[in-house]
Amino acid sequence: MKTDKWRLICITTCLLTAACLVFSQDDGGKIRNSIFDMPKQHEELTRYSLMTIAAARAGRFGEAEKIIRQAVALYPDASVTHYNLACMLALQGKTEDALNSLEESIEKGFRDARHIREDNDLSSLRGCPEFKSLIEKAEKLSVNKEEKIIPPGKIKDGIALISEANTIWNPSLAVFMTAFAPPPDSVKKAPAVKGYGKLGDMIRAWVKDGKAAGNYGDLYDNRDNKHSSLACERFPQLTATEYAPEAKERKLDVGLQSSFIFNRPTIGNSSTAITSGWIWRSLPRLAMVRERDMAISSVHYRSGHLYFYPEHRDYDEQHGDLFPANHPYHMISQGSSGSDKPFMEAIACILASFQPETKTRLYQTGMLMPTVQLVFRRNLKEVENDEDYLSGKAHPAVFEKGSIDNERMAMAANSIVADNLPPVSVVQLLSFKPALGGVEMIAEPNSELLFQTPQAISLVFRRLAKTWTFEVTAQGSADVEGKKVEYAWRLLQGPPDKVKIEPGGNGSSAKITVSWFTPFPISPGSNKKTRRIDIGCFVNDGTQWSPPAFITVVASAREERKYHEDGKIASVDYSGNADIYDDPLVFPTREWKDEFHYTDDGDLKGWTRTAGKEKKEYSHHGFLVESTDKIGRPLLVRQTSYHLPADDTGRRLLPQIGEKLFKYVYQHDGDWQGQPTPEDKN
Repeated sequence: MKTDKWRLICITTCLLTAACLVFSQDDGGKIRNSIFDMPKQHEELTRYSLMTIAAARAGRFGEAEKIIRQAVALYPDASVTHYNLACMLALQGKTEDALNSLEESIEKGFRDARHIREDNDLSSLRGCPEFKSLIEKAEKLSVNKEEKIIPPGKIKDGIALISEANTIWNPSLAVFMTAFAPPPDSVKKAPAVKGYGKLGDMIRAWVKDGKAAGNYGDLYDNRDNKHSSLACERFPQLTATEYAPEAKERKLDVGLQSSFIFNRPTIGNSSTAITSGWIWRSLPRLAMVRERDMAISSVHYRSGHLYFYPEHRDYDEQHGDLFPANHPYHMISQGSSGSDKPFMEAIACILASFQPETKTRLYQTGMLMPTVQLVFRRNLKEVENDEDYLSGKAHPAVFEKGSIDNERMAMAANSIVADNLPPVSVVQLLSFKPALGGVEMIAEPNSELLFQTPQAISLVFRRLAKTWTFEVTAQGSADVEGKKVEYAWRLLQGPPDKVKIEPGGNGSSAKITVSWFTPFPISPGSNKKTRRIDIGCFVNDGTQWSPPAFITVVASAREERKYHEDGKIASVDYSGNADIYDDPLVFPTREWKDEFHYTDDGDLKGWTRTAGKEKKEYSHHGFLVESTDKIGRPLLVRQTSYHLPADDTGRRLLPQIGEKLFKYVYQHDGDWQGQPTPEDKN
């Protein structure tokens, strides 16, 4: 494969390396500083940055300066620390010191001239001639970013070694990037596949006649210490990765793959899960609750990577479907250890079946794994036509091995030609009215957006309103050949009476309304229930459909909600279904019931909270009511915040009552809303 795409990735992402790092070990086996320490350094720097930002937002710039100077002392060659120090100095009017720190940051790799020019924290420097010179210096140095591309490692004896010599750290993605040269030409002469009966005969014949690419140049990345390893002997052209001791010592070779991006098509797996403790879950469910992991997964997808993980206990009759999202970035298999193998074999065969020019162009355009997903899903045994493909039949969160039709998938892959690649669907959340802070969203995670990536958006139904309307767009969708595309929005999973999809304009956008829902069967008659609605977005270029993009909405399975006829919330019991599992990383445990009260005009007055035998009254702003006036309106109140104790392994959300008293001020006797104002005395 050409390296143009790999170089493009490196050039367009700010590649700043820490020059102080030494690569290797000493003779005594003691771990020395290594590029593989960068995740730890990144975590530390992020912590210092957040502390600095918090102090700066509070106007404590001197304190912020002290914090960031600690980071500079610990990591003197990290450009971002010097840049943040320059910002704190500039905010205090320390012009000369700020300019010196800014120059230091540029020297060490911070070369985003536009960011420097537009950063309001540096506004006090804009009138200085030196500031303009530093921007020019950043622009000049940024031109030479490509020189930082590391020489690719050689593939020897069928092994691609991931080492310090062929790995760089990308701080903007917080991920390693490792490059490999093409395998020896002798690998091309090996059989494309061994065995597989009629399927194997078909692929071998295609490769021999030059009508299929085989797996030459493809990588297999095992991340479970070969616990459930692909039988590479059956795919002799595949190259297996191997992690250098320095990487293994830092546990970078196991578990969820969100640490490395390679410059070659890659399939990989980790047939492991977190099997105990309150955070128990499969690896893909772990990724879904961490925005950064989903961001890296989406980069993997467009970089020609696909990883396989078992669902373990996250998709069974006991707990139902526990995944808070559906997306095309991973392939999740029904079952536990070893259940991923049939899917890896199927995808290896699909990759081997693409025509050589087609596979090259798919990889260069970022369409390799999206097209793999299209081929796989469109040719499942139960998917017979386009309407089936545009339904939930083709897009479950978890796949059954009995659905795989290897021969049909291989033939579909081989039929794709280089000048007629499929289009790609891209979705983006436009806007929605946010839920009320302090009332509906009261603690971390306090966002209704679990994550947003180009091919998947996951929303959490936290608001108390009976219906939720939001808008999404697919205008970023495109056809590689520049053909005009048409759009299709489909309900893939969910009760039809709970979802309304209204396409707008030319169909490239949609207004989606979701009504509050409780767990429902994954399919008619199934004992397995889900708490997630899936909506698919597809585009068609006139000849073929795109891979899917998903918009999902997940709701709590534990909450018992009641609504009035007019749709207003009557009560929410968070503790009534304690035996039902809710992911505590999405829905922290609340051990109370809220009953809501309204004026005759339908305005919210507040609510009564019952926790055990204790009852408390809250105002409509979410303040604890200490006393009321003569007509029963809140008078003296205390602000309530919520926190998750650091030592609470069950993610039990606790109210924290403030010490300061507030007094409600009303305009007239008929005013039940009012405004809380601070009292001078407690």
